[in-house]
Amino acid sequence: MKRFMLSCLAVISLLVVAVTPVAAGGWATARLDDPPGDIAVEKPWRFGFMVRAHDVTPIDIGNAEIVARHRSGETILRATAIHEGEIGHYVSELTFPEPGEWKWGVNVEAYGMLPFETLVVGGTDQQAKASAPKPVLDLNTADIQLLPGDCTTTADAQSVTTLNPITKPIEPAPGTSELDAAEPRDVVPVWHGSARSETSVEDLIAGSHSLTIVAESGGQKRPIACGAVRGTPNGDAVIVGLAEQLGSGQAGIAMLSDSGDGTDVEVYLVPTRSAIGAAAGESPEAGTVEIVIAGMGFSPSQVTIAAGTTVQWRNEDAVVHSVTGDDMAFSDSPLIDQGEVYSQAFDRPGTYAYRCGPHPNMIGTIEVT
Repeated sequence: MKRFMLSCLAVISLLVVAVTPVAAGGWATARLDDPPGDIAVEKPWRFGFMVRAHDVTPIDIGNAEIVARHRSGETILRATAIHEGEIGHYVSELTFPEPGEWKWGVNVEAYGMLPFETLVVGGTDQQAKASAPKPVLDLNTADIQLLPGDCTTTADAQSVTTLNPITKPIEPAPGTSELDAAEPRDVVPVWHGSARSETSVEDLIAGSHSLTIVAESGGQKRPIACGAVRGTPNGDAVIVGLAEQLGSGQAGIAMLSDSGDGTDVEVYLVPTRSAIGAAAGESPEAGTVEIVIAGMGFSPSQVTIAAGTTVQWRNEDAVVHSVTGDDMAFSDSPLIDQGEVYSQAFDRPGTYAYRCGPHPNMIGTIEVT
């Protein structure tokens, strides 16, 4: 059986290697003259922009107001936009009192709010996020848990049974195997943990349980892999596939075997293909969901993703669009021209509603679990 487990593991390692309606009959865009660049706290930032009907014809918008709101939702700035130069061109100035991310746009009486891309002021928040290393997953803190229900079920603390692992060393997998001894492979790290439950295999299957591996990442314990305990035992054992959870970069298998007075649990985890690619400096494709903008709509308009997933919008329409969040939890995109893409990672569970800035009747929803 152990030989079978290692064969399964070898196979896995290869396989896993806010807006108001536009005026009736028209829409408009606002484009900055230059990229924002570095914006510092308490230093005036002067900028210019063009307003065009249908992103083509410069228009006179009369009185217009710049509105910026800190993503904490507590601070709002307002400034007047003044016409300068050619038709459709305006200038204004903002002085931001605190660092962080700001959602902003120009409020035009005839067209509503024309949003710009979310600004990063002072660099503190965004640069820290960009430069800070991704929280390290500490497999030495891993625990094996049995939960009622499947991997999508939220269980209360009283219903979770933590199995104290007997051993949990981090072992390297052999660089070769009997299947391909002539062509050595790179070593893939394998985590092996053993534990024991007082419940029999048959009762675990009948009781609809799931096996979850939890470990510390960024100072918090969270699920890293999970699989439902189901199926018909092969002899006195059942194999459980463990799927990656919350972008942990770990997946694997578990063997549950009847010990006569309970169940022995053996767990093997290996890095997923996206985790191996990220370690090698490759751009990860796994963990990315694409939404196509076409036919004046988002397709699909509703998606459900795991925390840590990146969503990429691709504009295949002949006209410009944007991705603008309905609330402070969503970073707004710049204008997305035909053929361009915009990406945003979603790390926190919740519901994120968004729409197109120039065409607010185009709406979408992202559910992060």
